[in-house]
Amino acid sequence: MTETPPQSVDSISASPPAPATPPTAVPVPPHLKARAKRAVLVLVSLPYAGYLGWCFFLITVLPNITGAFESLIPMAMLSAAVAASLLLLFAGIAIHHALQEKTATNKGKINAAVRVFAFIIPGLLASFTMPFMIVREPPLMLDILNPEEGVEMVAPVAVTFGADSALQILARRNLRPVTYRWDFDGNGEINEETVVPQVTGVFERTGAYNVMLLITLNDGSTRRVGRRLIITKSVFSMKPNEPIIDEPVTFSVDQLVADKTQIREVRWDFDGDDKPEEISTETSVSHIFVRLGVHTVNAVILLQNQTQLTFRRQIEVREPPPQPFNVKVQTEPKKLLSPPPFGTIFTLITEEPLREVEWNFGDGSEPVKTLDQHRVGHTFESQGNFRMIAEARSKTGEIAEVIILVQVVETLRIPDLIFEGTPAVLNNRISGEAPLTIDITPKTTLPLIAFSWEAPAATSVGSTEDTLQAIYRHPGTYKLTLLASDPEGKAMRLPISVEVKPPSSVVSFQMDKKSGVAPLDVRFDASQTVIPGKTISGFEWIFGDATTGIIRKQGIAIEEHTFEKPGKYPVNLVVYTTTSETYEATSTIVVLPPRLDACFLPSRTSGSMDGKPFGVSFDRSCSTGIVENIRWTFDDGSESDDDATRVVHVFEEPGVYDVMLTIEDITKARSSTTHQITIEP
Repeated sequence: MTETPPQSVDSISASPPAPATPPTAVPVPPHLKARAKRAVLVLVSLPYAGYLGWCFFLITVLPNITGAFESLIPMAMLSAAVAASLLLLFAGIAIHHALQEKTATNKGKINAAVRVFAFIIPGLLASFTMPFMIVREPPLMLDILNPEEGVEMVAPVAVTFGADSALQILARRNLRPVTYRWDFDGNGEINEETVVPQVTGVFERTGAYNVMLLITLNDGSTRRVGRRLIITKSVFSMKPNEPIIDEPVTFSVDQLVADKTQIREVRWDFDGDDKPEEISTETSVSHIFVRLGVHTVNAVILLQNQTQLTFRRQIEVREPPPQPFNVKVQTEPKKLLSPPPFGTIFTLITEEPLREVEWNFGDGSEPVKTLDQHRVGHTFESQGNFRMIAEARSKTGEIAEVIILVQVVETLRIPDLIFEGTPAVLNNRISGEAPLTIDITPKTTLPLIAFSWEAPAATSVGSTEDTLQAIYRHPGTYKLTLLASDPEGKAMRLPISVEVKPPSSVVSFQMDKKSGVAPLDVRFDASQTVIPGKTISGFEWIFGDATTGIIRKQGIAIEEHTFEKPGKYPVNLVVYTTTSETYEATSTIVVLPPRLDACFLPSRTSGSMDGKPFGVSFDRSCSTGIVENIRWTFDDGSESDDDATRVVHVFEEPGVYDVMLTIEDITKARSSTTHQITIEP
């Protein structure tokens, strides 16, 4: 039995109390402990997962070729640094707590540390890699400016590349381009170097092309920009790539057939009507379009194995770009078609003061520059269609360009060539006195031969197509050229020498009519008159004879005169010189009388007298011919020779009267006509 100690009256123990026993800790139930851990894990995982999503978003959208989302980079850098610090702090606390756990085994502590590291490693990797990935340089792209996106590319095709999008990316990184080197087929060889971010390349055949651009930057570094170009179809080539109205365009099927000897002929249709305008055995042909707009060009290649290939292409013919000043090129000869060797003279004409002219003949020869006399000669030694380009640079630096097509083709041989007309062509030579009039036509049995003439030194030229009509008025030796071509594209140039001798008859004139019906208008032309060693001061024309009256007209070499009456008239020309000498020539013109035909119309053909005389008016103005004598017979016993156009006769008695008109000309020829007049009482 335990005794209770006595208490004092003041409720204070008489002896000190025994020390208190400390309270025993109440253990946390396991399920509560697990729930707390899950809550902590959720609270940490939600922002952690958001951060990882944030990093994934940034890596996905950055770097951006358009520069979008770049404003997020500073925030991304800050978030990466904060996240890395928090993750490391969390890892440190978690590992420290695990290591301090006295009830945990060493293996449990290691497993806890491994779990902590596995938890934070994705965040640490994202925090360290994301800042480097989002500030990388975006991939540089090569743009295709022409043809437009979605247009099927058919070789040969001109493709214009641009690097503007790449330059925008470099500009945001404070990088400036210096030069551009272009490789169109990806073989490592530079095809063109420019200082502008744009170039046009022509792809002649189908295939896959790796187009590369090397950009040299201001910091000395380079950037490589690429674009893969795939061309699956091909068609005949065309130069220039943008046809201009009234300028030559050269079409070629060279790249379409590997073995050119297999080509039998090529049929070209330039207006899309499926009817060939030109048939050629050559692989190239030239054509000039005279109408603006879209044209359909067809080429049908007939092969030796009796098969054919058909190609169709639409082209747009445009207006020429405006020139900064007017310029043109004259050529000698005018028609630039010939077998080789073909010598040609080019002369540039402009009123603009020029610094220089560069001549590019298009045949592989070196360009020629002229500084003062802008006239140059060149000989084309080989066959082909050559685009001669004259580039004129003015004193102010402006450039105008002229393009001319020169066709050098295979020689055409015409063994049976003859000439019809006057004068005769003997051994490719013509001879005659001035003024020498030439009217000749070439003839051959070969089919479809087209002829034309060049007569640059002739005084006047009436025709140069097929038949040559030309006049040489001054003595001397000249050259004219016959140009012949066939449908196969062959050509021949035949020079003919023309010897014009001094005239033996110094005065001559021509009449446009040597006879006709009066009144006759005649034009007289004495412009061919040449007096060797003398200067003509004037002409005097004398028309008529002593019976008709002489008419004199002084003036120029061309005169007109009207012969009013029939007859045979001498025409005399007197030519005066400055030394008071005269030279004469005479010719004769016959003027015939017009057809004599009597005709008259009465004012009335019947009526009643009613006790009064019956008057009738007769009008003979419908008669033709030159009338000298007139006789009216009224059938009432009276006649009249009144030559008035209108006469009046009064009939005194009723009856039927046959009124007759008879006219006579100066040759005594006669014509008569009758009208019947019926008069009642």
